[in-house]
Amino acid sequence: MLEREAQRNVEVMWLTGKLTPDFKTIANFRRHNRKAIQEVCRGFTTFCRDLDLFSRDLVAIDGSKFKAVNSRERNFTDRKLQRALQEIDKPVLARPGKIEAYLDELDANDAQEPEERKLSAEELKEKIKLLKERMKNYKGLKQRLDESGESQISLTDPDSRSMPIGGGRITDVGYTILAQGNVQVAVDPKHKLIVDHQVTQAVTERGLLIEMALRAKQALGVDRLEVLTDMGYYDGQQVKICLEAGITPYIPKPNTSANTRLGLFGK
Repeated sequence: MLEREAQRNVEVMWLTGKLTPDFKTIANFRRHNRKAIQEVCRGFTTFCRDLDLFSRDLVAIDGSKFKAVNSRERNFTDRKLQRALQEIDKPVLARPGKIEAYLDELDANDAQEPEERKLSAEELKEKIKLLKERMKNYKGLKQRLDESGESQISLTDPDSRSMPIGGGRITDVGYTILAQGNVQVAVDPKHKLIVDHQVTQAVTERGLLIEMALRAKQALGVDRLEVLTDMGYYDGQQVKICLEAGITPYIPKPNTSANTRLGLFGK
């Protein structure tokens, strides 16, 4: 998108001095200047604060998920790896594992000559060899996962994570970008300007309230701050820390009780 805009958008042409970098050049620039770009963002926030463009008493915090270039097939959790290893090597619910099924087929081929052409012994042995190699790779990934302490591992894009989208009904592999307000960033209501932003690998927003609220408070340079979030951020301990730090959060409290569904009285 940036590559296209540099070639057609007059304002971007003026800003870049008519330079038209391709997408790879832009991606490399971002990767090689990550720290400097973060400093520019902080500098812009300070510039807006000096011009009194922030109300400096209220921010809204929200999160969005951005699709990564890592497919679901190349994203592994501990459960997914265990299921894959089990499917290859061990019977599951009275169904033989793949290696066991191929070995049974080899025995059947030895016992009788089939009317229809089946896989030859050499072809079956090659399939077993490939499955054993795949099993070795899965075990290596599981070891990496155990040693890292992470809950997931992505092969194409290590920073991406499988996370719920669409209200938690489905999952996809992506990033979570947290921010105060509009579209995953810290937003001040006066001129809808971003106060701060943060990229995180957290699958949900729970546990991120205090980090984002403190960052916004520091960026605005105030002693007290009010924060609006949705119920995904609700955590009693984090609310307590916010109040002790001079931050008043306004968060809908989620009703996690199953009483109403069970026909009982809820709170």
